[in-house]
Amino acid sequence: MATMASEPCVVLTRSPADNGELAAALTAQGVPVCELPCLQTGWISPPVLPAGPDVLVFTSRRGVEGLGRLDGFEELLAPADAPAPQRAVVGPSTAAALAALGYPAHTSAVPATGAALARELNANLKHSSRIAIVRGTMRAGGLDETLRTAGHRVEELVVYRNLPTDLPVHSPFPISAIFVSAPSGARRLLAAMPWMRHSPFLVLGPSTAATLEELGATTIHRARPIPNTWAPSLIALHRSAPPTLTELAPPPFITPTTPPAFPPADQTPN
Repeated sequence: MATMASEPCVVLTRSPADNGELAAALTAQGVPVCELPCLQTGWISPPVLPAGPDVLVFTSRRGVEGLGRLDGFEELLAPADAPAPQRAVVGPSTAAALAALGYPAHTSAVPATGAALARELNANLKHSSRIAIVRGTMRAGGLDETLRTAGHRVEELVVYRNLPTDLPVHSPFPISAIFVSAPSGARRLLAAMPWMRHSPFLVLGPSTAATLEELGATTIHRARPIPNTWAPSLIALHRSAPPTLTELAPPPFITPTTPPAFPPADQTPN
């Protein structure tokens, strides 16, 4: 079991590539960083893309990135000889990724959950609409089941999988905050080191927060889905963290090297 330094640090759980700017911003402000990547992405190339869906649903930023890696993705998002499908997303970070690809979302769930998006779509779509859900291999939230129950024709387009990393197991060390961006990362982190559930968490999305609550996390802060706000939030948590026992310890008692001089006792004559 590995050990860490005694100085409180911020733990980052995404891949080093995803952590780069955030880690640099924290380090520049004197905040120690410990990177513990919990997952890595494996991209999947489906043999065929859905033909003519009425709606494209994106459940994560990785789903948007995965679709953007595929040949012919532009024709799916904006076909030349048919109306473009409606684009619907779960969460602002997914919406931002889709806009960066050049195709802004038409519908974004409020709150940012699959259940909320299903309600929004069911309220506005005609019966038996064709819906393609772009996602990873892991399901959560019952989005597809809710849409099928409402009578829609749902097809899944799986473009990535979450792969485990070689996560080292550490004995307890001081943590000022843990940044977690996905439920699967939260599960892997606390499965390896359950003692971390007592640390403060800064998380993206209600699904990640709900997963941590189920796993017994005691202090959960919600991050805004805006990357340039994450470093200031983590810095604030780090600076407000309680001092460690080492920081609380009083200065050591110094024993004098020579005995103090006392005046001779009064001598009275017999």
